[in-house]
Amino acid sequence: MHVMHQRPRSPGNDVDSDTTTSTLEEDVLDFRFKSHSLRISASNVGAIGGFHPYKNLPQMLMDLCYQSSLGQKLLQHDANLLGLSIKSDEETMKELAKKAGAVTVEAVKKALTSQVGTTHDASHVKENVLKQAAKSGNLNRQEMKQLVEITRQSVDTGFGNVHEAEALDLYEKKCGWEVRERNSVIKEWPFRRCQYPSGDTMHSDQNSNIILESAEPICEAYEKRFLEKFRVAGEDNGGTKRKRKEGHTANYCTDDDDLRAAQTNKILNNSRDTSIENGQRLPLHQNEVEGEFSGAVAVCGSTSSTDAEDTSSSCNTASNSFEKDGSKKSPLLLQNDEKIKEAPEEPPLFYIAGIADGIRDELWYDESSSSLCPRSINGVDDDDDKRWKMRSIVVELKHRMRFAKLPPPFYDQIQAIVYCYMYRVDEAEIVQVIRGKRTNARQLLAQASICPNTQHDEKINNANENEEVEHSGSANDDCARPSDIIRVDAVQPDLLPSAEKGSSTIGVTEALVRSEAGVENKEQSFHLSSNTGPTVAAVKTGKKQTPGKPSCDFIDITTSRVSLYDPIMMHLHNWKYTILPRIRSFVDAVYSIRRDDHKRYQLLSALDAVDEKTSWDILHFECA
Repeated sequence: MHVMHQRPRSPGNDVDSDTTTSTLEEDVLDFRFKSHSLRISASNVGAIGGFHPYKNLPQMLMDLCYQSSLGQKLLQHDANLLGLSIKSDEETMKELAKKAGAVTVEAVKKALTSQVGTTHDASHVKENVLKQAAKSGNLNRQEMKQLVEITRQSVDTGFGNVHEAEALDLYEKKCGWEVRERNSVIKEWPFRRCQYPSGDTMHSDQNSNIILESAEPICEAYEKRFLEKFRVAGEDNGGTKRKRKEGHTANYCTDDDDLRAAQTNKILNNSRDTSIENGQRLPLHQNEVEGEFSGAVAVCGSTSSTDAEDTSSSCNTASNSFEKDGSKKSPLLLQNDEKIKEAPEEPPLFYIAGIADGIRDELWYDESSSSLCPRSINGVDDDDDKRWKMRSIVVELKHRMRFAKLPPPFYDQIQAIVYCYMYRVDEAEIVQVIRGKRTNARQLLAQASICPNTQHDEKINNANENEEVEHSGSANDDCARPSDIIRVDAVQPDLLPSAEKGSSTIGVTEALVRSEAGVENKEQSFHLSSNTGPTVAAVKTGKKQTPGKPSCDFIDITTSRVSLYDPIMMHLHNWKYTILPRIRSFVDAVYSIRRDDHKRYQLLSALDAVDEKTSWDILHFECA
């Protein structure tokens, strides 16, 4: 996020617009009128659709307007004209801390470098920065708010990233399936403009002639080739345990050279129509049997000759078809070069790009194929084994600071649904993780039994939350239903209440016995529900603490299943008739502001003055 600060303009910098424009590079001037190839992170789709109450949409609008290296040059040009200086969040944080005093500087350094082990430790680090800054009395109210917000984002984001691998390992142990493709490859999904008659929507007038401006996929999602700097030494392209390179996240910005390379990236050619009709999409196993893929199927990008041997393991990991001998293969994995074609000449209106936390397999019982299975006289299927099939699901990990949300926030569900389309699966599992200490275990888990609307933090105003760690003290949060939650005492496993029959939530308890010598712990009990509803796991850790490594007394894991065919959430319908039209409107607003100097200057000035009303008015006007 870029933070603008007003600075005095020296005579050398006081140049008119014509002079500056004449010296501006030609490619930057062309960038202003570029209305294609915008990249949107999958984690921001819910916010752009208007379903994330804590995201700063005007700031996101500005970031997309100045996306890529050419966009940053244009931003610097506009800032010079307006007498603004551009500072990163970290620079702003250090500058405010220096103004507050030496003690605050030390607190900020600890917040930026420490790797906290529990939510309690993370809260303590944030509170310490606020306490020291308030004690100095050198910051005004706006500066205090800015310092607290940047500190919160830094600590919470780092907290989730540091413990992601450990949480996935624990989840892998619980479900019994390997979680592969961990943050291993960027997937891109190109879209173009389209129109829908308003009569296709659920609540529109059938006689209306209003046309709904929307977007549709150009082709299937494909893998973007990694640059060498993102590769992990000692691992191949299809490594199932690939770790995300430090500093590399799904919300990335590529240079124009990379954009052009992605546009010419080779994708696998399919003779069938690749347009998506979400309302007619069949389950994956039915599509494969009929030879049709009406859903969004994941397609790999081209690979070099050295990567050819790894293609089968790294591409289309969500495929569910099998060879006759039982080995798994991808129906879209074509090794014949004659079936490879170049990407469309017309550049996409925008891309949705993202990296799933993981993919795992699942054995499931296909009840829909019961009519195809012959029955004997006693009513038992003669070929019941054909109903048992393998399928893949997306795993999306979320660290929470207080308690798990049941059901998960809608913006998290939207992100999971996007990955379902990109990886060509029908379901995803949102894994919510809480790491805590024994002293606050009861208090933390007890909060999950009451509506989070009653929670309020008097010390720190958590107005925003990032994707890794979610805010839980706002009146806008969804209330968790008592029937969805089982209280788990992570301190005394013998006091755990048993689950009621018929409950949609099954408690999963693993009490680990810690020996005095710090020997590796043994598992006492473990019960896993086959129910697709939320699942709660409370784990009391007893591993001997390594010097310099953060401690954690318990890890609480809650899993929730998200399905494209959920009859309540109606993700299929909402994706086509609500979310995609809103993304199209937002993208058009980005291009409109980018090409208009006056609109860009107005937006920058509003964000610099922290004029929320003006910045939101600009956004509403452009998206209307």
